Amino acid sequence: MSRLMICKLVVISLMLHVAGQASAADIYIDEAQKVLDKARTELIREGIKVCGAKQFSTVGERDACKREYFDEAKSKYPRRGTEAYSKKHYAGLSREAAEQKLIELKSIYDRTTALKAKHPGQITRRDVEIEGWWIQTNVLNASATQTTPWFIECSKQAWKATVDHCELGSRGKP
Repeated sequence: MSRLMICKLVVISLMLHVAGQASAADIYIDEAQKVLDKARTELIREGIKVCGAKQFSTVGERDACKREYFDEAKSKYPRRGTEAYSKKHYAGLSREAAEQKLIELKSIYDRTTALKAKHPGQITRRDVEIEGWWIQTNVLNASATQTTPWFIECSKQAWKATVDHCELGSRGKP
């Protein structure tokens, strides 16, 4: 092999190595969610096994049996980014706790670029954004008309008819 060919191979292998590291950094795994995802998968597998072993008159009856397991798994172990998960984990937060949770979610949002969860416990940007909006609309009563949920409404100023958005962590002070 010529020196030029060896140099090209070294450069290509370095580029692939760097690209592999970048994609690994894009994955955010929530260890608590990983346990829930595995439990949900196990319950669904159990349902498929149990319902598959039973004798049903129709395919619809077998599917209804499986659906019971799917529904139970969904309610017991909700996925991140769902209404059920948000309600279970964020309902009842105080204004201050909601702002802190938004700061935490924004940090996760900034650390991942994943568009689809491929691993147990993996959280996507969309999951985090949905949870942020749930907090904004259901806890902080903000309107979901902005592009992202990473703000806190500023304290209303007497001379303004509108409410401005302040940065997270400002406690609503402009």
